Amino acid sequence: MNWSFPALAALDPGRSDARLAGSDLVYSAVQLMLSGGAGITMGTIGALARALAPAAGVAPLAGQVEYGWPISHGQEPDGIPDDEVLQALLGGGDLRDQARDLAMTVPTAELRDAFGLAAGLPEWADSTCAAVEREIADGRLGEAVKEWITSSFGLTRLLLVAALRDRDAGPASTATTALVLILIRNKFRILRQLIPAGNFDVLNNPLVAPSFLTGFLDR
Repeated sequence: MNWSFPALAALDPGRSDARLAGSDLVYSAVQLMLSGGAGITMGTIGALARALAPAAGVAPLAGQVEYGWPISHGQEPDGIPDDEVLQALLGGGDLRDQARDLAMTVPTAELRDAFGLAAGLPEWADSTCAAVEREIADGRLGEAVKEWITSSFGLTRLLLVAALRDRDAGPASTATTALVLILIRNKFRILRQLIPAGNFDVLNNPLVAPSFLTGFLDR
C-alpha cells in the first residue's frame, strides 16, 4: 500500500531503475571509498537515497536527484549539484588517503571535538531506542516516538545503525568514526563554497539530521 500523500507523490518522477538492494549499497560504498567523486554519480546518490526511504512510499527529492532535477524543467538555478560538482567535492582519489591526511593536519582541538561526538554516539543510540521501546510498552505516543518518526531514516538512520552495531567500540574504532565525521564536515564546507546560494538551512530540519550533528557540521 502506498501511504504517501498525493501531493508528495506528484513531485516524485519515480525510480530510474530497480530499487537498490543491500549488496548494491555495499558496492556503491566501496566504489566511492576507492574512487572518490570519479566512482559515483548524482543518479547513483539519488538511487541510494531512495533505498533508505520506506519501500512503499515516495521519495520526491531522491527522484529529482536521480533524474537531474526534472521538476525545474531546465530552469534550475546556477550551481545546483550535478556530477561536476560532485567530483569537485569528493576529489578523484581514495577517501582513506584523505582521512589519513586529515589525521595529520587537522588541529588537535578539532580532533578532540569530533572524537567526543563519536564516543557519544552509542549512548545516544541506546537511549533513543530505549525511550521509544518504553513508550511502545506503555502504549502511548510520546516525544521519543515522535522524534523517531521524524528522524529514523536517512542520515539519522545510518548513524543509529552504525552506533548500535559498534556499542563496544574501542579507541581505534572511535577515532576512525571521528575522522569520518570531520571528512563529512569538511565536504560541507567545500559544498558551501561551490554552491554559495544553496539553501543550507535545510540541515536544521530534524528530518535531515539530528541536532547534535547539525551543530558539528556548522562549526
